[in-house]
Amino acid sequence: MSADSTDMVNCLEKVKTFEAFSAKYMLMKVIGEGSFSIVHRAVNRMTGHVCAVKCCKISQALEEEERLLRTLSHPNVVSLEGVYERDTNLHYVVMDYLKDGDLCDQLIERQRLPEPEARRIIRQVVKGLAYLHRRCVLHRDIKPENILIHGNMVKIADFGLAKQLEQPTTMLKRSCGTLEYAAPELLCGRPYGLKSDVFSLGIVLYVLLFGAFPFSVESAVALQCMDHFPTGVDVRDMSCLSLSNVQWRTVSPLVQDALLKMLKTNDTERISTEDLLSHPWFNDVDVTSSAEELERARIEDCEALGFAELLSRGFQVVKYGYKKATTPHSTSLTINFMEESVTWTARKNAMLENAPGSSKRGRAIPLREIKEIREGHATEAFLSHKESKSVPPPKLCLSIICPWRTLDLVVEVPSQREFLVRGLRRLLPISSQ
Repeated sequence: MSADSTDMVNCLEKVKTFEAFSAKYMLMKVIGEGSFSIVHRAVNRMTGHVCAVKCCKISQALEEEERLLRTLSHPNVVSLEGVYERDTNLHYVVMDYLKDGDLCDQLIERQRLPEPEARRIIRQVVKGLAYLHRRCVLHRDIKPENILIHGNMVKIADFGLAKQLEQPTTMLKRSCGTLEYAAPELLCGRPYGLKSDVFSLGIVLYVLLFGAFPFSVESAVALQCMDHFPTGVDVRDMSCLSLSNVQWRTVSPLVQDALLKMLKTNDTERISTEDLLSHPWFNDVDVTSSAEELERARIEDCEALGFAELLSRGFQVVKYGYKKATTPHSTSLTINFMEESVTWTARKNAMLENAPGSSKRGRAIPLREIKEIREGHATEAFLSHKESKSVPPPKLCLSIICPWRTLDLVVEVPSQREFLVRGLRRLLPISSQ
């Protein structure tokens, strides 16, 4: 592990307080609910990025999942931003946000996907899974609900059942996961290893292509009647994986070959994730963007979403006046997206005075009249205070410039100025950029 990776793990290792969470994040609407958790969308006030926050009761399984996530870093694997504790029995787990939900949502809406689109998605899952398997991590619950989508970006999520193996050949005995996607060795109560994930992904691929499971309706009914993993029998009839199946003939021979190799009932004959990466079907694709480029695009999207959320609600900054006698005061900066204007109204702050009488007085600048967003000590408001020891460092300062005034602001940390400047510039008329 690199020095940077070690520092990241050490930084994440400490579970922080809920007070630290409240200071850093703004919790928003619920976007998902599970048996043991609720997932909210949230915004990081320091970076402006939208993230996902899973709220769940503390358990040994949760702490094991958190420990595992701290060690992982790959574009196609959901990443952990931090863990916060509330009332000694709740953890707030902050992770990547992907705006388009999970693959199950896509299937409900569209029933099935065209082969090129299925290939683009599964190729990224294989990359993430190969990374996990190289690190001897067995996911144990690969299914559409645990594959998240953001535009063209795909990530593996939900490591609640994942297991860190001692070595690549280590086999486990306790069956778990989702019956419909489980490998035969789990349904038969045999030891299983990394290749069980490959079988599960083969089921996912079949469902994407055909809108149904690769086994008979009777098999599906039999599985649904089970409330636990059986021992000694796999009730699924998978005879549909042949040319006698009319649907089977509607996809390319290359994907047929990939599916047959992924869905081998004998795990010793089943293809590995590393070999899948070099399979002709996955290579027969025009890759226009790398995983790193897709991740950068996702992060930019999350910042744009976060900027809109924070500025529509009011973002606390400190406003400077151009006269020396004017006392810097706390102000709530807001963007009215309907009226296309920037507004500000004083807000109380224990550390700074409010401008006299300003708590009832709002101000506004139409976006069309903004000519420039400047960074640092670039206006008279800051220059007039330069001799004063109270003037903030340039990296915290920005100014909104229009023909008839400047709005001169100070933020808490440099990352806030960065996302505010980028977000405001995105809103300006092209002639002002």
